[in-house]
This record gives sequence, structure tokens and C-alpha cells, in this order.
Amino acid sequence: MYALQFEPAPEKDIERVMARVIDTATLGGSRSEYLGAVREALKSDEDLFSLIPQQHPDAVIRHYLRAIESRIANPRACMENLLLLAAASHASDLHLAASKRPVVRVDGTLRTIVGPHVNEPELEALMNEGQRAHWRAAGYCVFMYSVAKLARFRVRLFTQHSGWGAAIRILPHEAPELSALGLPSGFTASAHRSGNLILFTGPAGCGRTTTLASTLLRIGSTGGRPMASIGRPVEFDLAHRLPELTQIDLTQTAGGYPAAIREAIASGAVVIAVDDACDPATMIEALRAAQLGVTVLCGLRTANVRLAVDEIIRRCPEGAAAGRRLLADTLRMALGQRWIPTVHGGRTLAFEVLVGTPALHNLIRERGTQFAFYSVMQTGERLGMQTMDQDIRRLFREGRISRAEAASHAVNADAFGVGGVSGLEPSENVGAVPAIGAGVFAPEVLEDPKVFERVAQYRHGLLIVTGPPGSGRSATAAYLLSLILARGRRHIITLESHFEHALEKGLYDSGTDTRHKVQAGQIDLADAVGAALNEDPDVLFLAVEPTAAALTLLLDAAHSGVLVLIVLPALSVVAAVKYLLDHVPACEWPDSHRPYLLRAAFAQRLVPRVRGGLVAAYEILVGTPGARHMMELRRFDQLRQYMETGQMAGMQTFAQHLSRLVDAGTVSAYNATLAQQD
Repeated sequence: MYALQFEPAPEKDIERVMARVIDTATLGGSRSEYLGAVREALKSDEDLFSLIPQQHPDAVIRHYLRAIESRIANPRACMENLLLLAAASHASDLHLAASKRPVVRVDGTLRTIVGPHVNEPELEALMNEGQRAHWRAAGYCVFMYSVAKLARFRVRLFTQHSGWGAAIRILPHEAPELSALGLPSGFTASAHRSGNLILFTGPAGCGRTTTLASTLLRIGSTGGRPMASIGRPVEFDLAHRLPELTQIDLTQTAGGYPAAIREAIASGAVVIAVDDACDPATMIEALRAAQLGVTVLCGLRTANVRLAVDEIIRRCPEGAAAGRRLLADTLRMALGQRWIPTVHGGRTLAFEVLVGTPALHNLIRERGTQFAFYSVMQTGERLGMQTMDQDIRRLFREGRISRAEAASHAVNADAFGVGGVSGLEPSENVGAVPAIGAGVFAPEVLEDPKVFERVAQYRHGLLIVTGPPGSGRSATAAYLLSLILARGRRHIITLESHFEHALEKGLYDSGTDTRHKVQAGQIDLADAVGAALNEDPDVLFLAVEPTAAALTLLLDAAHSGVLVLIVLPALSVVAAVKYLLDHVPACEWPDSHRPYLLRAAFAQRLVPRVRGGLVAAYEILVGTPGARHMMELRRFDQLRQYMETGQMAGMQTFAQHLSRLVDAGTVSAYNATLAQQD
């Protein structure tokens, strides 16, 4: 009853109509009552009978009733069929939600599965009694489900505003050999050495847990040493390949990561793998274990290895100075990875490698700048180091990825050798920008949308749109979302107090129809952001003024590889930067870390045209290394001057854009002067 749909299905398609009719019947009461309700709904649906004029309606109804009855009789088999369809389509994820079509992620792109909605009883058929009880009591549950010799599935259930939701990660049944992953030789040559800390970083879905498991297999193959792996849940069953390995599943045992690490050390383990150092206590226990000489393999969800180092220091409960000392004493290596679509279909992994040299350890102790940090990585090739940008450049030169994909995945796109912001070419597969609602700015209103097209290709980081009330800032943000959609079907979640723009059609056609309505006084904004992040979004859009707690979570999301778009109440980009620096507690996000996440900021004002209508004048700040350094030092006057001279990077001030509009005869000098004074 399920089929993978690559394009939006026709409006009058028998499978979609049948699925819609089936979903209108309420699943409740006895089986005979439900089937009777479906039979009556089928008989009364005019669209269905207009599609089958040559067939006897009763025969069609009986066919679908038999399928429905089979589905009700064996819900586990129905769910397994859906899971196997997702695995057979080479999907990395399956997203389910109440009253929504199943969606899979294939090569980073979302595709809709045509068929009936999954209901909660079918999903519960995958659980055991303990998991069902936990789900009903707590409103969330994480567990592994395995189909013998085919695939494993990490199922994460959660509660959202519209009901239940599920994010299912599809994993190979066996962890691959390390040599099969295409890792840099500098990493594979030294990964099996004993002692100290090895970090595995990358955004959600980058495969870091798979790489960690493969590294654990490589270490285990060198000798019979006591080993322990800790996960919530344990994603790969390695015990049959490593008899000396103890696997601790935190979904099945009491306690958390810190207690499990201490227990593993007490039991004599000399190698410990932690799939996710998700909290400060876990990080400090991992560092202490590495300080004792234990080999600690630690997963960390950050966009790159530089941010992983910052994350450990920032969240160290014993203070930044103590965290720096511990990390400098124990860090041996860090591996970052990211999936990038190739020009011939499919995806390839790009890697960055950091090796714990004495020079790097000194930088960590002395709080070295990001410039010095990357300089060590760029010049450490003979030691096995490389930056993400260096590997992306290699993939581009080999003809495996496009120029646009290379620049959009680069850590510093503005300094990227194949084209920064000013040289970024439009993606080859970009078609017409979808119309996603009345009131969204058209290109002629924006006057120069090319810079928006370039920024919309970023895959992670922070984008800010600002301006005074009535400046159309939410419309510009919606236009940016439409440009993001034009470059591939990505999982977009919007958080809005009221829906100003009719985004539903564009989002639904893209396979993404998740929206959250945030009403003041009805739901805590930080809770709403946290719930949205549970759904593993690619893009998160916040259209209401963020609280300090919500802004902290949004920075965490940008830090971990999500593209975050927020609308802030400020008159200029410099004021927006000040807002960002002032509204997040320094203990959560120091000034040195926040600017690093900023990819671009836009401020706008609407100016009357000479011939009627309005045009948007805007200033643009691009997050180049120089701009980030000025933000870190709070040199805001220099930042304004930097924007005036940063046209090659795509930057401009209000005065520069208004001057061009006056020269082109678009606006009058008088209105330009008024707008600049405002």
C-alpha cells in the first residue's frame, strides 16, 4: 500500500484518493465498525468514482477493504513493509507524524511516500511492553528495531503540537570496515593507538556514529583488551565481533552517560566509546577517563571540529580554564565529516582531521583565535591534518561535486578557493522559485535578489533578517525560505505567532509541511524550539522575538549543523549583532563563539519608488573571518567601515544601496535621504 513518490502526485490519482478516503474514517471501536465506516466513506466519495468509470465500484471497494483488514490484523508487518521500503530506497531517515504522509530522506533530499498515514497503534507494534509504557507515560521514547540481516532502525518518538512524531534513522545491519569509509590516511594510520581522546564530530545524519563504530572495530582487532561502548540506544551490535566488548544501552538501564563511564572504568575497560557527549557531566567524565590513559572515542554533534573544541570548553562544569587544561592534556585527534551531493547523483563524504600536536595544545590552553586554529590545521598536512575546506576543494577539483555545493558546505565560503559569496554560481538544478504565498517579495521588489540566492545555498549556521516594524522583514524571510526550497526538498520547520504568509503549499509540495504556531502565554518559546529540534530539521525559522533561553537553543542548533533563520527587532545589522551578543548569557555562549556561527545578516527598509510602489533598500553583513573578529572584539564602528569596503564579499551599507537606487532612477534623492535618516 506504500509507494515512493519523487514528484507531487497528480490531483486525481486513485491511490491518493483512496488513501485520503481511508484516513477520513476514524480508527476506533471494533474492526467491523471501522471497516463499515470505510465502506460508507468509499461509496460516498465522488472523486473516487470519477476515476474508475469502467470498473464496478463494489469490486474496487472490496479490494481496498481486504488490504485495510490485513493492515489492521498485522500492524507490525505493515510497519516493517514501510521500513523495508525506506531501506530499499537507500534512505537515511524516515519521518512520520500524526495525520501526515511518511517522508524519507534520500541523498539528503526529502521524498514523500504515497499511501495511508501511519497511525499510533502501528508504530507501537514495533515496541515491547516496557517501551510502550514509557512512551505513554513520558511522551517520548528511543529504541532500536532490527530486521534480521537487512537493516537496523533507531526510532525516536516524541510529542509535538499536532500529536505524535517519529524520526527513524536507517542504519546498516553491520558496521562497515574502517577502510571502506574513505577516511583520510592520517586518521586511519593512528586511530588504533592507545590512550587519550578521539572526537567524532558532524551534524545530524553525517554518519559519525557509524565511523565511531568502525573505529572501535579497528581498535578491537589489534588485541583482546577490555572495551565498553555506551549509547542511548546502542545503534550497532558489535558484541558478536568483539567478545571483549561490553555494550551498555542507556535506554535499558538506570543512570546516564557519566555513571556508565565510571562503571566502565571500574570494570577495567581500557577503550570506551561514547556515542554522544550531550551534556557537560558526560564531557568531563570522558576527559577524566582519557586523562587516566583510557582510549575514549567520543561523538559530539557539532558542525565541525573547531566548534567541537569550543563546545567542550564552553560546557566544562569546572570552568573554561580547567576545561582547556583537560582538553589540551588529552586530545589526540578529532575527525569531522559531512555528506555532500555529487554531480552524478548520490553523496560523498568530506572530512577534516585535527591532530593533537604541541602547537595545538598550546592554542587550546591560551585560548587561541580561530585564525590561529585553522592555520595549524592548514599547515599540518604532513602530520595528517586537513581542514574541511581543503577536502571540499579536492572533491571539487576531482569533478565530484559542483561549485555551488562546494561553496555552500564550506566552513568559510567567503575564503573558499572555488568561489566565495561574491563568486558563488547558481546551482545547476535550481528552477523557478516557488510561489509560497501572497505578500512575499517578488524579485523586482527586492531589486537585486542574487545575494539572497547565494546565501540560500548555505547548509548550516545563522542567518538574521532585521528591520523596523512594517519594513517587510518577515516577507523577506519567507522569500529566503522559498529560495532554500528551490535548491532541494529540505526539512524546514517554522515557528510563528501567527502565519503571515501562506507557506503551506510550497512546504507541502517540497515534502516539508511542519509548522508550529507559537501563541504568547500558551507555550514556552524555548520548549517550542526544543520540540522542533527533536524533529531533526535542516532549516529552522523563528519569526517571533526570541527569549534568551530560545536564542541559546537556536545557537546550539546552528552550532550542530542546522541552518537557523531568525527575525530580530533591530534597525540595522550592527544593532542585530549587538542584540545577539547581549541577549544570550556569556556563560552559555561567550562572545568568541557567537560571531563564528553568523553566516549573513540583512537589514531592510521600504522606500517609495518614483513611479509608485515600494522597493526594499537593505544592508548586508557577511560572516567573513574579518567581520567575525570585529564582532568578537565588539568593534562596531570598524564593522560598519568594513561593510563599506566588503563589496567583493557581498556586503553593503544602506547608504551604498540607496545611492545605487537613486542613480538608477528608482527612488528620489529626497526619499533616499529620509530612509537613511530613519
